[in-house]
Amino acid sequence: MSDESRDSGGWSGGGERGRGSDRGKGSGGAGGSDNDEAIAFGRKFGLGCFTFVIGFFSGGMVAVLVGRVIESLRRSPSCEGLPVCNWYVYVGIGGLIGALTLPVLVLNRLRRR
Repeated sequence: MSDESRDSGGWSGGGERGRGSDRGKGSGGAGGSDNDEAIAFGRKFGLGCFTFVIGFFSGGMVAVLVGRVIESLRRSPSCEGLPVCNWYVYVGIGGLIGALTLPVLVLNRLRRR
């Protein structure tokens, strides 16, 4: 195994130098900054999509818990095997709130750094 393939962690560099060989050397040029911006956008987009899904499910679960408390305070009849009879309404509303707020909070927190 050559030194170049060991430096790049076994990944093929496509005929270029290994991974990390240009780091800290100020490669300059507009092409490098465009690539960095594209990578940063891709990471933010991926993180936003991931937190969208996580936010939907976590918001839905919290909303069902809130619905359970509300229904017990109203002393409404319970359904067999379900925490709340109209659970889908609570999951929908809470899921939308969670799916919108969690990505916004996470991406704003990353922007501050």
